[in-house]
Amino acid sequence: MADDVHYVPQTQSIAVLPFLDLSKSQDQTYIADGLAEELQVSLGQLRGLRVTGRTSSNYFKDKSIELEEIGKRLNVQHVLEGSVQSSGKRVRVSAKLIEVGNGYQLWSDTFELDPEELFSVQDEIAASVSTALSIKLSVGDIGALRGGTRNLDAYQQYLQGWKIYMEGTPQAHDKSLELFRSAVNLDPDYGLAWERIAHINMRLPMIVGPEAAGNSQARSDEALQRALEVAPDSPSVRATATVNLARKGEWAEAQALYEQSLDALQFQSLAAPLHNFGSYLQLVGHNTESIALLERARDVEPLSTLVAMHLGWGYMNAGRLDEADAELERGYQLGSLRFLGLATALAGHSGNPERVEKWGARWSQHPTPVDNVFAAFEEMYDNNPEDTQARYDWLANLYDTTDASSLDSSSAVYAGTHGFPDLALKFMLRSPTDMPLWAPWYADTRRLPGFKDLVRDMGLVDYWREYGWGDFCKPVGDTDFECH
Repeated sequence: MADDVHYVPQTQSIAVLPFLDLSKSQDQTYIADGLAEELQVSLGQLRGLRVTGRTSSNYFKDKSIELEEIGKRLNVQHVLEGSVQSSGKRVRVSAKLIEVGNGYQLWSDTFELDPEELFSVQDEIAASVSTALSIKLSVGDIGALRGGTRNLDAYQQYLQGWKIYMEGTPQAHDKSLELFRSAVNLDPDYGLAWERIAHINMRLPMIVGPEAAGNSQARSDEALQRALEVAPDSPSVRATATVNLARKGEWAEAQALYEQSLDALQFQSLAAPLHNFGSYLQLVGHNTESIALLERARDVEPLSTLVAMHLGWGYMNAGRLDEADAELERGYQLGSLRFLGLATALAGHSGNPERVEKWGARWSQHPTPVDNVFAAFEEMYDNNPEDTQARYDWLANLYDTTDASSLDSSSAVYAGTHGFPDLALKFMLRSPTDMPLWAPWYADTRRLPGFKDLVRDMGLVDYWREYGWGDFCKPVGDTDFECH
């Protein structure tokens, strides 16, 4: 794999805070949001500069918090803050760079522009900030975001789509898809909007179920192909394409995209590719490398719940259960409920009574449709904690009376955490692409002969023989292997 890659240390750090809309009519918000986001990404492409990601910076929007406190929470040395304000038919953009430790203003400037000039002003501000931070790169190395657009209307649709997408509900996914499609209709070469369309369609079966998702995988493939055509060098596009290929078992193709991006990953400060490539490495069992990328993603996006969840997975797979629980707790405290099922399973596996009580209580307060399916199982367990055979029979009957569905992953978790490795394997074999194969509660399952057949059929063994064995399976002689 990439053992010879040495990441360049980040010597400077900055957060681009949400720009304020000071217009009386509050009609310049989309320019303010767009300018801040473009600056985050443009600066994130500079060598030697760590830039806090959008999710974490936007956490402080409309909040009255001292800059020193923001600097501590985001672990940055500098912040860039600014505002936009209508001035007749033109817009005035003000920006200033502040060292948070002492409040010293390192740089400031004001720009008068027509709304259509937003993108060129973004480049100018980014270049000025990089000079103020003494980053030894030419202005041309900043440039426009790869895969971006110069169509202001398309960009506005993209920003609105991102805002709605972060709500995380099925309804939000539908609405954000509509807005991203609108963006590519306005600019067919908008690579990042195509990437978002692909990403959402790739996730739909997990969000709404396989039947409701329909042919979402085909739609994802089509959008990703278009994204790669118009933005082949975009780290975000490559990262999403890598995860998509891995989910379909096209391991060699996924690895090729990953390796093409290794040089950029050494010095760029972009959370999305760090996060997505880290997720890819988890899928193929290279957990140690995955943790390294996800920890870097956390440095960039310290308030991202998605990063917290996948990093929690990585720690958990490595047996670092205390760190896993702490990471999942951090995500929960940031306001996300997506951790509840995973954290509850981890608590049960760890056997820690305090964790079981903590996460179990939270889970019961926020039921989901999948949770409701297992209400009978939980009730049976509570009433008959010693009746192992009843729990086994209940899960076996669930397998016999249902077809492959989104319930298989949760069912495998229940089987694994309650000591039924053979049942866990049956659910895995029925829906292999939806399974976190390397979770600690599948350790006994991974020792079964049938698990070796599973990873062979998935093509992972051929992948490991060519690109390196991961953390959980090792070769035995020239033709065999074992997993633990």
